[in-house]
Amino acid sequence: MAQKPLVVHCVDDNKMGGVNMALTHLCQSHLSEHFDMRIVYMPMGLHARLMLDADIICFHGASSWTGLLGVMKLKLKFPRAKLVLQEHHYSQGFVDENVSASGRFYQLLKFTYGLMDKVISIAPSQQRWMLKHKLASKTKIAMLGQGRDLSQLMPLPETVTSTFIDADLDLLANNFQTNKTHPNPTLVPINPSAISESFEANASNSAVNSNAAQVKLLAYGRFHCQKGFDVLLKAMALIPAELCQLTLIGEGELQDEFQALAEELSHVQILPAVDNIATQLLACDAVVIPSRWEPFGLVMQEALSMGKCVIASDVDGLHDQFTDAPCVCVKLLSQQQALQQPLQSSPGLERKPELKKELTKELSPEQVAMQITSFCKAYQSGEIAAKWHNDYSHINLQQWRYQQWQNVVDNWHKLLSEL
Repeated sequence: MAQKPLVVHCVDDNKMGGVNMALTHLCQSHLSEHFDMRIVYMPMGLHARLMLDADIICFHGASSWTGLLGVMKLKLKFPRAKLVLQEHHYSQGFVDENVSASGRFYQLLKFTYGLMDKVISIAPSQQRWMLKHKLASKTKIAMLGQGRDLSQLMPLPETVTSTFIDADLDLLANNFQTNKTHPNPTLVPINPSAISESFEANASNSAVNSNAAQVKLLAYGRFHCQKGFDVLLKAMALIPAELCQLTLIGEGELQDEFQALAEELSHVQILPAVDNIATQLLACDAVVIPSRWEPFGLVMQEALSMGKCVIASDVDGLHDQFTDAPCVCVKLLSQQQALQQPLQSSPGLERKPELKKELTKELSPEQVAMQITSFCKAYQSGEIAAKWHNDYSHINLQQWRYQQWQNVVDNWHKLLSEL
């Protein structure tokens, strides 16, 4: 039997949860029948060392000047190996938020991409950004998309609480204990086989079960400035507690800051990160993604695959996912973005360009609070349910979630076979 080509995925940050999970799922996919896929943790730099004689080396870390030296070193050590970089980190949104000297930054990317045989973009908007700034040739860039095996995102318990998510989620999953804050929670039966057969029912229940009760919002991810959770928490302080409740799940460097922001908010709770978010997704009505930049946005894909409404920033890969989304989505717009929406623009402002310059392109707590409030009222009134029935009830979510992952795997298979 012929030996399978060795494909080594180099990761320089073991805290990139979404990236590492996606890579793990990729290595466990049917690609393993054709390629020997391995993940190696390897900080890039002059001391970068790879002991495997790989046929294809895929880099998943953020490009940097020190990392560039590491790539050059490996290219000299393995002259026959094909080099590939999957761009998880940089996008137009990243540049807008973080880069002041864009010329030097783009030069770094051009040097790094120039050493590669292929550069993988994970979203159409990212590919357009690369081409716009001539970071690599059109033939070198491969748009493979991003994702995870969504079939593994399945509910764990047979029942889940439909009230404010209990802080002891393991206890909830194993023993289904009553939430101490809410002594009489409503328990919703969950049949995993039925969900596997038809996720439309889950989406329908999520949209139709709308009444005057608090709307349950969920946000999760790394506690990093990229994710915009600081803006979300400040927005929650402006929203009446009786309208909605937010559960924020995650960990990271901004944990103390977020805890301080949420301390006086009775309708906000912060919980530690979990390995499987399915239980929390099933318990919520909508997922909020207020990211400042997001090259792809795996959280949005996960939420959509579970039939949940999504309230997200209109940026980078999130913008791409609004197109053909299988569920109700609401865009979080900055003041500048709102002016570009025909139904929200102000003729007075359109006639005065100088006023437009004064409007911020950043998401503000006030804007986010206004848009979340509008969504929650629409959810409670049944308007969201009506929209779901009119626009989305025909969509087979089980097929959609299967196709998202299959497209990614097929694209990878084609690329690796060509290399």
